[in-house]
Amino acid sequence: SATVKAMPTTAGAPVQVVLVTSSGAQVRCVRSPVVALTDTTSLTALPTVELTAVNAGDSIRMCLVAVGLAPGQTVYADDFSLSSPV
Repeated sequence: SATVKAMPTTAGAPVQVVLVTSSGAQVRCVRSPVVALTDTTSLTALPTVELTAVNAGDSIRMCLVAVGLAPGQTVYADDFSLSSPV
């Protein structure tokens, strides 16, 4: 599962968390719902994204995507975390 926190410079910035796993030519991707960030003074926890790797040793990529950000808007992100079941 993947978690991240984000904060916009302007309220309403739309973002989503994306998690991708790949093994050879096989690629799987999951995205959180798009969230409009409203708090411009502190980090907001975004929805957790979960994805099960197909094979041991698969590559995992995680990112925060700003969807249709307006000119001059900035989104800061921190506390990126990937975890796996024990």
